[in-house]
Amino acid sequence: MSATTTSPAPASASARVMLEKAVVRNWKPPIAFGIFSVITFLIVIVFGRVGTTTFRLSTSSDVIQLPEIKADVTTVSIAVTILLVIISAASTFLTWRAQRTPLWLISAFAVLFVAGFLTWAAADALIPIPGLLVGAVGLSVPLIFGALGGVISERVGVINVAIEGQLLAGAFVSAVVATVIGHEFWGPIAGLFAAMIAGVLVAFVLAAFSIKYFVDQVIVGVVLNVLVVGLTSFLFSKVLAPNAALLNTPPRFPRLPIPVLGEIPIIGPVLFRQTIIVYIMYIAVFVVWFALFKTKWGLRLRSVGEHPQAADTVGINVKRVRYINVI
Repeated sequence: MSATTTSPAPASASARVMLEKAVVRNWKPPIAFGIFSVITFLIVIVFGRVGTTTFRLSTSSDVIQLPEIKADVTTVSIAVTILLVIISAASTFLTWRAQRTPLWLISAFAVLFVAGFLTWAAADALIPIPGLLVGAVGLSVPLIFGALGGVISERVGVINVAIEGQLLAGAFVSAVVATVIGHEFWGPIAGLFAAMIAGVLVAFVLAAFSIKYFVDQVIVGVVLNVLVVGLTSFLFSKVLAPNAALLNTPPRFPRLPIPVLGEIPIIGPVLFRQTIIVYIMYIAVFVVWFALFKTKWGLRLRSVGEHPQAADTVGINVKRVRYINVI
């Protein structure tokens, strides 16, 4: 018997060459850019307005007072539309070359679209940019806290669709508790802890049904949202609204401006003249990232979510880890 050597099959070699030459084109960015470019053309050109929009960049307490920017609506509308079309064409060319559309190009498109729309919408009017951004940050705070809780829950293997119910229950309970306490200092703090407890109770119901009784997580989350919306709406109309002075006039956390940083134009009012809740949010984003990817707790959490059987074989109590982190 003689030893024989076999060479790689030609079919395998050709398949490998085909895989190397295969290209993946993501047409989502250029299609989205094209749609928004058409929308911009229809809004600012077809239904164009005439006038001047004034953008105020500073507040009265800023150290440096930036001058107001006056923008001619027609000129800005035409320029923004042309730039959006150019970016759309560039994204289409990059996609055709099987290259990704860079993030900075997407960001530039978004900024131009918003600037053009605001200029068109506020013709012959004044837009206070710091106030606009402060409102955006204020609205994003509960969403960010909800997202942080949601990412922890999802990483541990439970899809939390009940975040809206947690936020609504927390808001309702905190308003009542803070109003009942009534103290300018202790009222908001008591309301904050009451909101935490309400959110924990909603999460506990989600954890119990999805982890212990294996009910579909999405269905449980949707049911909890509907339940909390209905319950809080009923209690608001029947209890809070008739007794607003006693149950729905809570004291609020005061704004705590940071010296020097709070006086920087635009950035100062938006980021550094906020309440303690917003400052905690800045810290919480970093803490959650660090804990998830740089600590033993985060490694256990992610292992339970990604491969619960393997985590169980090394002695990790999967159910307990899921309960704790969902709650």
